[in-house]
Amino acid sequence: MGQTPAKGRGGLQPHPRTPGSVLVESSSGNLGVALSMIAASKGYQFLCVTDSRCNLASRRLMEALGSQVHTIVEPAAIGGFLRARIDYVRALCASDDRYVWLNQYTNPNSWKAHYRTTAPAIADEFPLLDVLFVGAGTTGTLMGCARYFREWHRRCGSSQ
Repeated sequence: MGQTPAKGRGGLQPHPRTPGSVLVESSSGNLGVALSMIAASKGYQFLCVTDSRCNLASRRLMEALGSQVHTIVEPAAIGGFLRARIDYVRALCASDDRYVWLNQYTNPNSWKAHYRTTAPAIADEFPLLDVLFVGAGTTGTLMGCARYFREWHRRCGSSQ
């Protein structure tokens, strides 16, 4: 299964790509859009595996940027849409070496990127913040913000 770890700064690691390689990632929308922009700017092929809960505007934007979008329409019996997306990506990568899974779910730099960028930006904008609500997908945003605010802004409570 093709996987590529992130650089220490949380970016895309150069990968021994062959002609026709396709980056692939599971996303409910936002990451897929971001990766579509990066892939377009670097001339990479990208396949976003999303599900029927992804909004139409995000899917259309990914396609407009040149990405392929595969939409999962049936959730897995255990694990729902996320499990179904991951299972699809795993099967795809196992069946064809051209697919390179970026795998946000095992990337240890995910939370660090939000610790270094997202959380400080929130703290700068809202210096008297008491509570921060963060949606939890892969939990990179949640963990990065929670660790940052616990360390630097103790007045803001964290409940995980």
